Amino acid sequence: MKAEKTLCGSDIDIIGYANDTTPAHTIGLSLSLFMKMVCAVYVMVPMDVKPGDSIPVHTFQSLASRAIRSADVIPVMGSFSRGFSACLKGTTLDVI
Repeated sequence: MKAEKTLCGSDIDIIGYANDTTPAHTIGLSLSLFMKMVCAVYVMVPMDVKPGDSIPVHTFQSLASRAIRSADVIPVMGSFSRGFSACLKGTTLDVI
């Protein structure tokens, strides 16, 4: 194990999670994952989206993967990840 890869401190961000290593030991979303979720929902998807509008497949894939990752610490995101993934049903590889 290399010493420069060893993380030390009271707050450590690892793979999208913020780990509080104090005695309270809480785990939540890191700022970077949270901001990526906000960007995906409010920037990548147009604010005036309505039923029947086209949204790129990669946008739904991005939304679903971030929702899946965040569902470990924000359980309600599991429903969103299933919803985003359901939007991809019936798409063919030529659409991607």
